[in-house]
Amino acid sequence: MTKRIGAFGASANPPHNAYLEVAKAVHKRLQLDEIWLLVTPQNWQKQRAGMAPLKDRLAMCHLLVQHQSWLIPSDIEKNLVPEGQDYVPTAETLKHLNVTHPDDQFIWIMGADNLAKFHTWERWQEIADHYPMAILNRPGYSDAALASPAAHYMADQKYAVEEMDLNQPGWCFMEDVDMDLSSTGIREKLAAGQEPDGVPEEILSYILQNKLYQTNANYPGRQDDPSSGVQI
Repeated sequence: MTKRIGAFGASANPPHNAYLEVAKAVHKRLQLDEIWLLVTPQNWQKQRAGMAPLKDRLAMCHLLVQHQSWLIPSDIEKNLVPEGQDYVPTAETLKHLNVTHPDDQFIWIMGADNLAKFHTWERWQEIADHYPMAILNRPGYSDAALASPAAHYMADQKYAVEEMDLNQPGWCFMEDVDMDLSSTGIREKLAAGQEPDGVPEEILSYILQNKLYQTNANYPGRQDDPSSGVQI
């Protein structure tokens, strides 16, 4: 049976309530069967310093989605990272998903902040030419996103949400679905010893128990376990 699946890439450093809320909105609006929360080993546009180990970020994602069977965290990208790199291009991730799940329909989900700089991504035109995408509004980024080189490149492929067809490339801008929390802001509050908003109690407890996001957190002695995580 063909499934309609959203592929939602995230650093999840840490995950927070906005991940869950926007996933619920996209799941409902696009009538998806599942959304896979793809926790990246390393975002190439972000510094490694301050990035919690993958196994911790994945564990926190499982805590976030524990009551949502359709929202599935995965660390599948860690097995796709090319030798000599610490990240995998999104184009390669999507290609892998289509090869391994040929009967399913995938749609890439990302925030407007990423659309604004999408033209700097490796093989971004390959993604634009071959995959459907849902763009989430992020306050302060909408104008830059809609005026970006990638938006101009894909101008003829822009559809209203209700017109999206997962069988063909195209994109919709979900302006009423806001990604209005920032993991960066949450880390800054944690480093300052303040309790952040938008973090579920279970995740906050995990952060404190594992001493994540301290001001001098280089995570000495903490290594990702290759056997951990969910493989889809």
